[in-house]
Amino acid sequence: MLDEGTEEENVKLRGAMFSDATFSMSGHEGSSAAGPSHRAAVLGDYELVKPLGQGGMGTVYLARQRTLGRLVALKTITRGSLSGHQEIARFRVEAEAAAKLDHPNIASIYEIGESAGTHYISMQFIDGESLDAWRKRTLPSPKICAAVVRDIALAMAHAHTQGVVHRDLKPGNVMIDESSTVRIVDFGLAKKLDSESQMTMTGQVMGTPSFMAPEQASGDAKNVTTLADVYAMGAILFYLLTGKPPFVGNTVYDTLDQVQHSPAPSVRSINRKLPLDLSTICAKCLEKNPAQRYASAKELADDLNRFLNHRPVLARRISRGTRALRWCRRNPLATVFMVVTTTMLSATMYLYLQADQAVANAQQSFRRQVLTINELLVQISSADLKNIPNSQAIRRDLLQKAETFYIETREASSQYQGTDDLFVQTATQLAAVQGELATTPIEREAALQKLRTAESALSGLLKAEQKTSNISIDDTLAVYGQNADARKRWESVRNSVPDNVLLNSMRESALTDNLTQQLHLLVDAPESQIEIANRILAMRSHLSSTLPEDLESKRRLAGAYHNLAEAYRKLCEETLSADDLRRSIECLELAQEARFEIMSREPSEKIRLEIAKGDFAIGSARYAARFAEVAAAPDRSATVSAQTIASSFMKAEAGFASLSNSKLYSQEALFSQAIVLRELSVLNNGDEFISDENYQLRRKQCEESCDILERLSIANPRVQKYQLELIKSQVCLYRIARFKPSADDAKTSPKPLDDSLLKAMRRDLQNANKLANEYPATFLEAYLSLVEESVVGLLEFGLTADAMQIYTEAKALIDAFGENNWSPELLQLIESIEGQLMEISL
Repeated sequence: MLDEGTEEENVKLRGAMFSDATFSMSGHEGSSAAGPSHRAAVLGDYELVKPLGQGGMGTVYLARQRTLGRLVALKTITRGSLSGHQEIARFRVEAEAAAKLDHPNIASIYEIGESAGTHYISMQFIDGESLDAWRKRTLPSPKICAAVVRDIALAMAHAHTQGVVHRDLKPGNVMIDESSTVRIVDFGLAKKLDSESQMTMTGQVMGTPSFMAPEQASGDAKNVTTLADVYAMGAILFYLLTGKPPFVGNTVYDTLDQVQHSPAPSVRSINRKLPLDLSTICAKCLEKNPAQRYASAKELADDLNRFLNHRPVLARRISRGTRALRWCRRNPLATVFMVVTTTMLSATMYLYLQADQAVANAQQSFRRQVLTINELLVQISSADLKNIPNSQAIRRDLLQKAETFYIETREASSQYQGTDDLFVQTATQLAAVQGELATTPIEREAALQKLRTAESALSGLLKAEQKTSNISIDDTLAVYGQNADARKRWESVRNSVPDNVLLNSMRESALTDNLTQQLHLLVDAPESQIEIANRILAMRSHLSSTLPEDLESKRRLAGAYHNLAEAYRKLCEETLSADDLRRSIECLELAQEARFEIMSREPSEKIRLEIAKGDFAIGSARYAARFAEVAAAPDRSATVSAQTIASSFMKAEAGFASLSNSKLYSQEALFSQAIVLRELSVLNNGDEFISDENYQLRRKQCEESCDILERLSIANPRVQKYQLELIKSQVCLYRIARFKPSADDAKTSPKPLDDSLLKAMRRDLQNANKLANEYPATFLEAYLSLVEESVVGLLEFGLTADAMQIYTEAKALIDAFGENNWSPELLQLIESIEGQLMEISL
């Protein structure tokens, strides 16, 4: 019940929840009671009057218990939710535990039973509305919000003393009756604390994402305790005060990720007028670490009572220092990197200011400055920093600082010719990082010009005849050994070749790296790419023969062949020449030969990954060549068979699968495996795609591709390429499903999709629409491909109205994106979808 207080407060606390004008006898889950004309079904002793709502485990009905003549809420458990005898037994144990709860703020459970294979729970029917519906139609005062959550906390304190955790507390599972009494309902996901075996296994996420605790969102069922309910009550308080949950993502996966990793916002960041004490109570409930929340629901209820009675609360605000420390713990890589960077730049400035104190030491001081800048650039390009979400702005800022220091140092030390290698290599590093971070053609062109300037300087160093000594070699090793692996490599080479050969090899290798960076920036100029790729190939062939024992030189030679193959492949997209594709395949095969030689001498996971990538590239090139040859000579069969292409793909898939448990490469390998499986699934989609065996294989491959990409998307919700490729695989899956062969068909023809696939399609469309709304430049084209496939499937199924609705939703997004942003591919998709619908309407 609510607090005693002034008469005005009592009116608000008792009457603000319901008024004669707005109160509806909506019943459990907010649905109205059935009229007398409704035809009732029977389940055991109960007549089912009408459905009240759908839950995660089943459906709730308004029912009449015939023997006692009373109305009840009857929850039937969906078949499949309890799939075995052990699960049924566990369900009964936990439901019976909840049935023993006796508290005025908990809806009573009358009976747990089973009839004709259907399990059900009979519970008290509450005439009222859900807390969710109540909040949407009213604007409760902070005191009313506190009183409601206080009553929930008292009820849950009773449940916790009986060893029962709710695990799905949310506004939809809290009812308020006509007398303004709070009632908690639906203990369907309840957990008995002393039960040795629980229904929810580790790794299975159950509950409502926006209101579940971080430990519950992670699927760690063993650590879901009473403190998970404390968290949920904090989320309910947040919702009542602000009108929205603390975390709402674009997708379920995004919400789960926010719950686990993002700090909960303060209610006062949304409404500054809310009481500070109530904000502090809410924040304490929403702590990520369970140990930092209220120790029990009773403690939460007591603190809310202190607030309601105008007494100081026990919860304390988080200090700024603590907030900063928690940010550092959540972002360890960024923290370490920023500390190291700040220290490095401070040291650089100190050295710079001290350089003029002793001319004899000036050169060494300048060298240290530039080496520090060079090391900073390596860190900016490091995989660790790249993988930090939203690190692009940090990397750009650090790059600008590094370039400023470089220019100042270069101008101040131009008299020291002995630092040329260092300055040239640092200039290359600067340009390479700028190219990597470039997002516009202007930025790419600027980086390209800087790379060409550095290339010219490196070429001059290679032509110059310079004497070598131990000192110069040691200094140069420090310049070109940018990381531990590179230093180790050149130190190893040093023992097998003369110093002058080592010096030139390091410079030549740096020059090939520079040219490779240029190659990657020339995305729209395949002929220029081929020219540069041939130069790289010639230099890396020379290095491989000069350093026969250096396996890294052979690995880079394989990479040079691969890059040349990719350039020929891009040129073919413009020329449609089968000869260009054949050259591409020849280069890829030479790259594989080099990799297998390395594998025979020093097998490693890295080279296995590159071999798998090579097999995939060969399969893709052969696939493209097959169609190019058919187009060039349609009167004869393609020389590249489907079996040959499939063989390359299958080798690649096996290679990626073998690395699925690698500590370093598992994520990259899984992603590549999913792409290969998708390519295999669509390889034979013509006349060969007619047997049931073939159909089942292709569908299984595409489903596995979707499964892998979905798991990667859940684990890495901020990595957009996983979600993008998942949509593409879903398009392939629905297309394959429509062409299922039947016994009376000699050829394949489109078939209507079955109900399960239609449901999945609608779910996938909804997720893709959300992504396309938020990131149209990335997801719109893939979303429209899914729309096109869905429209075709629905029209074949006779669901014209559904097809029109899907197109209407897509059209709204297309119009919002703007016609100026339409690519030719996007325009073609729009016309194709509209053509399908136009044909039906005519």
